[in-house]
Amino acid sequence: MKYLDEALRELAAKDKRWQVIINNCPALEYGPPDTPYIGLTSSIASQQLSTKVARVIWKRFEDLFGGRYPVPGEVLAMEDIRLRVIGFSNAKVQYIKNIARYFEENAHSRDSLLMMQDEEVLAELTAIKGVGEWTVQMLQIFDLHRPDIWPVKDLGVQQGFAGMYNLDLPVKELVIIMKEEAINWQPYRSAAALLLWKWKDIGFPGIDDVHTLNKKRKRKK
Repeated sequence: MKYLDEALRELAAKDKRWQVIINNCPALEYGPPDTPYIGLTSSIASQQLSTKVARVIWKRFEDLFGGRYPVPGEVLAMEDIRLRVIGFSNAKVQYIKNIARYFEENAHSRDSLLMMQDEEVLAELTAIKGVGEWTVQMLQIFDLHRPDIWPVKDLGVQQGFAGMYNLDLPVKELVIIMKEEAINWQPYRSAAALLLWKWKDIGFPGIDDVHTLNKKRKRKK
């Protein structure tokens, strides 16, 4: 993610709370991106599962195809029952096959999707039954490395944001505030999401300092 260094500098310059969070988080490091086909399928496979369980099921999935990731035609040819046995629900089996069918019929690659605007990618891929906004946003952040994606429906981002702002609100109210506040973080909202995920996962270190800065911001207003 080549934009990250610049994004972190910009966020820290705009808001001292980001500097505290950055100082208390390990470096954000990510491996090479998956192809869009694999990225979408893995997101569907891991939905509503813990990271540990998702990894187990993903390994079983690859083991069905000799320990490697299958091409779309192989997934379409696989019997549904064999996919259910390894841990996929009936719905996930169909969604995974829908993704395979889409990429069997459409020659989209990472490069071709990179030529599209964020909104175009979202509209194109959510047309696949079973692929929703969150799934595409994960692809945009982790595989397409888009810098300005703000996944307000993601639980981890919601929890990180609530921790940063010291909020305890119903989700609908929280999401409204998330959308409003994140306008200030453009064009690097993806970096904001990555930081909030990491910060939440490691237990919100420095949160007292962040909340102190919250109080100062309110007094200035």
